[in-house]
Amino acid sequence: MLRLLNASCTGLLCWLVAFSTAYSATAEPAGAEVEFNPAFLQGGSRIDVSRFSRGNAVLPGEYLLDVQVNGKWLDRTSVRFVGQPNSDVARPCINRALFSQIGVDPENLSVRAGLQQAGVEGCLDLPTMIPDTAVSFDLSRLQLDISVPQAAMLRMPRGQVAPEFWDSGVPSATLGYNFNAYRSEASGTSTTRAHVGLIAGANYGSWHLRQRSSIQVDSDGSSTYQGVATYLEHDMPSLRSDLLVGDSFTDGAVFESFGFRGVSMSSSDEMLPDSQLEFAPVVRGIARTNARVVIVQNGITILETTVSPGAFEINDLYATGYGGDLNVEIHEADGDLQRFAVPYASMVQLLRPGVWRYTATAGELRQPDFTDTEPFAQATIQHGFDSHVTGYAGALGAQNYQSTLLGIALNTAAGGIAADVTGSRTNLAGNSYVIGQSVRIGYNRFFHDIGTNIAVAAYRFSSSGYYSFADAQSIRQAIGGFPDASGLRRARDQWQVSLNQNLPQQWGNLFLTASARDYWHAPGTTTQLQGGYNSHVQIGSVRFSYGVSIARQTSALTGKPDNRLQANFSLPLGHGAHSPMFSAGFTQTNIDGISTRDGQEVITGTAGENSQLSYSVSASQAAGNAAYSASAQYRGAYSSTSASVGVGSGYSQQSLGATGGMVLHRGGITLANQMTDTFGIVEAEGAEGARVTNNIGSVVNHSGYAVLPFLLPYRMNSVTLDPEGAVSADIEFKSTTQMIAPRRNAVVLVRFETVGGRAILITARLPDGSEVPFGANVYDEQGSDVGLTGQDGRIYLRGIAESGTLTARWGDAPDQQCAFKYQLPAKQKNDEAFVRLDTSCIAYE
Repeated sequence: MLRLLNASCTGLLCWLVAFSTAYSATAEPAGAEVEFNPAFLQGGSRIDVSRFSRGNAVLPGEYLLDVQVNGKWLDRTSVRFVGQPNSDVARPCINRALFSQIGVDPENLSVRAGLQQAGVEGCLDLPTMIPDTAVSFDLSRLQLDISVPQAAMLRMPRGQVAPEFWDSGVPSATLGYNFNAYRSEASGTSTTRAHVGLIAGANYGSWHLRQRSSIQVDSDGSSTYQGVATYLEHDMPSLRSDLLVGDSFTDGAVFESFGFRGVSMSSSDEMLPDSQLEFAPVVRGIARTNARVVIVQNGITILETTVSPGAFEINDLYATGYGGDLNVEIHEADGDLQRFAVPYASMVQLLRPGVWRYTATAGELRQPDFTDTEPFAQATIQHGFDSHVTGYAGALGAQNYQSTLLGIALNTAAGGIAADVTGSRTNLAGNSYVIGQSVRIGYNRFFHDIGTNIAVAAYRFSSSGYYSFADAQSIRQAIGGFPDASGLRRARDQWQVSLNQNLPQQWGNLFLTASARDYWHAPGTTTQLQGGYNSHVQIGSVRFSYGVSIARQTSALTGKPDNRLQANFSLPLGHGAHSPMFSAGFTQTNIDGISTRDGQEVITGTAGENSQLSYSVSASQAAGNAAYSASAQYRGAYSSTSASVGVGSGYSQQSLGATGGMVLHRGGITLANQMTDTFGIVEAEGAEGARVTNNIGSVVNHSGYAVLPFLLPYRMNSVTLDPEGAVSADIEFKSTTQMIAPRRNAVVLVRFETVGGRAILITARLPDGSEVPFGANVYDEQGSDVGLTGQDGRIYLRGIAESGTLTARWGDAPDQQCAFKYQLPAKQKNDEAFVRLDTSCIAYE
């Protein structure tokens, strides 16, 4: 039996601590009691604390709670607490609706029996249905914790958010803008140009209409309007797919990507949980006991879990970059140890076992400078057969063009390998068809022992008769159907490689990228080569970073090399949160034998409590001429603004910019400092000035709304309000954190409940001068529970009527309750945070 012995704290805080302790005791076995010694509290034996002696002292009723299952957040929902016969204890009612979200295996025999016994509206007795299950409630955090043995749970991939939690959002209309005005003057001639990019949208349910356009105005008065794209999109969670009608781009995972206007339906990887997004192999093994399985990659433990005796399968590893073999250790309960390795080399074509990816598109090629394009249809499919093999295929057909592709991707001990063959049949003029093939091979490997990562190694060869769909349409457009198209310049061989080498003992990093391409019917080869070294040195508390790089590029058209050497370093100018960063660089360029040298020094930094202001100043020297520039950006509540100026030898420059948007919703029009595809509308009535901590500059406006961009679709997003900046002191938040999982392109409403009214601190005393006992419940004239009495008879209240009668009750006997009348003073402009009242509480006869 637990005794509360420490009563050194005073005031309402002590009571809240004791109160929370009582509620957390619900995790104890049924029948366990918590004993409070009233002698340690002011008021002594007059205080009736018997209602807290059996753990859960929650009164029956509905409570809005955060529900956690096995330590992971599940939902914020209303939970009914039901009083127990002949008991002061009220217990949470786990109904069928809440039980269905927990993820318990419904095939468990005891679970099925419990569901039948409870019926549709009844409360389930989880500890009886599932042994070793515990349900506890923490009032201080309004959190219901449910612990269920793993053996009774359904196997769910890590990071999965159940589709029933995906929020379709609210009906809305949006308009985002990006404005930039630029003026430059050189040699006595000035030029001014203004550009506005617009993104308009409308949402209704899971249908999303988007229109992108731009307007450009020049200093000579001419203007240009361009419609970039218009499309209607609809996501279908039951099929893990997206439907799009309008302008978009084809998926480049199988065929080369190109723009189209038409209709497309494709699988959506975003709907997969984080642990299924990118390729990672399945780890299988056999345990003799309840064993601990440890998976290590590149010296880092990426998973540690416990498995039951027998065969096990781990299929929800998070993808970890370019790969590296997985070293698996099985630690048996008797001390035995098994070790084995699983190859892991990631390729873009590799999918997890059992995962399908597909696209189906019909329309016409979209190219702004094309006057005529032919309709086409394209379909692709990819499937992960197991941890080692992924197959993929595709077909594209049009009146004058047909193409098919077949490929395979392998995860091997020697690295990740992908190879595919594409065949094309192209009618360039009349009925004369050209047939060709293109072979593509890709490779990826991380050599852990030497720290070398071959990130990308690819080779492609195309025969003289091979044309991609975009190339075929471009040639037909250019030559108007003349038969000499086969002599036009097209890619033949191309290869590229990227190497990254981590040096030991934090000596830095070396990198190298190289590519080459030659062409049919054209001499020469286009080559690019870049290499460099980056590192840092810690000098006391200062981190000094530096790097050097070289680059060489040769064009097949000119054959002239372009060589560049760059060196740079950076270091902070101070130790504070807003200390600026100084960086300097040197560049030497040699183009066709002509060398130039230039240098640049830059200082960047941020300012403001939330880093709303960012700035940069720089100076550069080239060919004996100096240039200076400065720029700044400020992220306000309703827009982000920017400005820049620059001067140099014979020229000057100025610019102004603004980014933001507006949302029309049921609460009116709300301005935003930035717009994204998926975002939220924060609603907090009366909380003007409260800051949304997830986005710099976002604050609640006078109508109680704020726009929060950058929400992740199909993922749980934690949204937090900071009430410190609220203009009114007469507002209180029931919670300051909400969880939301929006669907892609949705505009979701994130509602924070608030309680309005002045904060009141009443000191109530009995006629004999003694204080109203600690812990007494306080009720208004309607019988609603509005507060508790703290130490010294102090009662904290908010949102009550301007005048009335309150009742304090600390027991059921007539002499254990009293009533007092109150009248709040008229509100003054410079009122304190609390209205303080002293009153006498008249005991009932």
